[in-house]
Amino acid sequence: MKKPTLILLCWLWIFIPSVAIAGGSSWEYQVVNFKKTSPTSAEFSLRPTKREQNYPRRECKEIIVRAQYRPEAFWRQTWSRFVSRRTQNQALRLLEESFQKKKPTRFGEIATGLKKVNGKACVFESRGLDVRQEHPSKQNAVYSYYDPI
Repeated sequence: MKKPTLILLCWLWIFIPSVAIAGGSSWEYQVVNFKKTSPTSAEFSLRPTKREQNYPRRECKEIIVRAQYRPEAFWRQTWSRFVSRRTQNQALRLLEESFQKKKPTRFGEIATGLKKVNGKACVFESRGLDVRQEHPSKQNAVYSYYDPI
């Protein structure tokens, strides 16, 4: 292989982000409030169920999530390659259905899945939502993304 071709391949390998799904976790929550604010945005409140002991943000009895679909810049796409407006809407429908039926659901984060809103103790932002099937339960869970993974 010629040296210029090898150098080009090395540069591409270094600078093109690869698709990877970082490990994430989900917890069982009750959706206690849900308000759709646009076709791809909603604000909802989650309260951990009594069965859930190891959830993050134990200082909050309830968290408010402002989910607004905002994909990453085109040159730095990690989660944006598989999270789309369609998956965002699917996740919002699942959360809204859980709210209407008063049925617990699983909600989780991958990498920096939620970012705290400035000055607000238990209010968080999400830039992308996806529905993933968890193993071994095969139960659907909504996962949140914020920063690149």
